[in-house]
Amino acid sequence: MARPNLSYLKNMLLFLFGLPLGLLTGLTGTAASVFARPGVRYLLGLHPARAIGTSLVVTFFAALASLLSFAQHDFLRGWLALVLLIGLSVGKALGQRVGAVPPLSWLWGILLAAGGVAMTAHGLGFLTLATGRGLLPFPAPHGLLFYAAALLLAVVLGAVSHWMGLGAELLVPLEIYVLGLPPTLALGTAILVLTLASLPGVLLLLSRRQIEVQSATWLSFGGLLGGLIGALWAVSLPSNALITVFGLLLALLGVLRLWRREEASEPTQ
Repeated sequence: MARPNLSYLKNMLLFLFGLPLGLLTGLTGTAASVFARPGVRYLLGLHPARAIGTSLVVTFFAALASLLSFAQHDFLRGWLALVLLIGLSVGKALGQRVGAVPPLSWLWGILLAAGGVAMTAHGLGFLTLATGRGLLPFPAPHGLLFYAAALLLAVVLGAVSHWMGLGAELLVPLEIYVLGLPPTLALGTAILVLTLASLPGVLLLLSRRQIEVQSATWLSFGGLLGGLIGALWAVSLPSNALITVFGLLLALLGVLRLWRREEASEPTQ
């Protein structure tokens, strides 16, 4: 009996793992960056630095594929994405100067979970039934004031995301409720930010040989296909359904943060 081709099986497993990562990226704009890194690390047994580089490649290609559908339907804003990218970079640099805030890690988890529950209730219409109004966005400014508000928001988000140990998972909800963007437009713009932000990192880590090229290739094949499917799904969903998806993701992230904190605090035997 011929031995199975283990290399082929590994590549298929990587492709199948990249597929849902891309799907969630196209649907939420953030999921690959959240789940790819730990998944790649444990699936391939890579050193953390190589796991970061490999997962970043998947994130980039999944986001790039997702942009096709959003651009086709004009659900992204280039100048706004550039302003948000600059603000996030400045905020992250400021956050790095201050350092992490580990004593508040439990608070970040609670805030994420609570915000996710509120968004989910809004998307499902529960808040409208309870209050008659739902969860309304702030009145957004116009013109230059809009971009100034977006820049300030991104700076704060960049710093807070660094302290929380997150990427830009809060970007889409804040675009919706602070800048007043429709959910699909907010998602498409956030994915453009994600694409632009991840490209320099991919090139830098590739030059440092901190990317497992073969594994990243097969993961990216799955991410590309998943990103296309996720984006096609996202542009066809009604606004309330997208808000519900974002809310469920935030609630899941909050629960995972609290669970990991509790797990880390358990005494070792």
